[in-house]
Amino acid sequence: MRAHANCIEDLPKNLPIYAAVVVAIIATGVHSHTLAVLALVLLVARVGQTITHIALQPSNVAVAVRFGLYAAQLVCMIWMGVGVAVFAYAH
Repeated sequence: MRAHANCIEDLPKNLPIYAAVVVAIIATGVHSHTLAVLALVLLVARVGQTITHIALQPSNVAVAVRFGLYAAQLVCMIWMGVGVAVFAYAH
């Protein structure tokens, strides 16, 4: 139940950011191996965060792992956004 609640809580925070990055990628037509890897890392981090909610009992370690995975998602989204902005500026 906690994992489901976490997904519902994170969706309004992360989805608009990720959607904006995806729209920018589509609008600029950028194709990059780096973007593909970042998208995969973001997905793995999101799944890992959910699995951590399901598999680990609430503890400081579990919170640290979840936060690390959440931070990885944010870093990926920021990196993707900067990469698209740099590409759009250069072209």
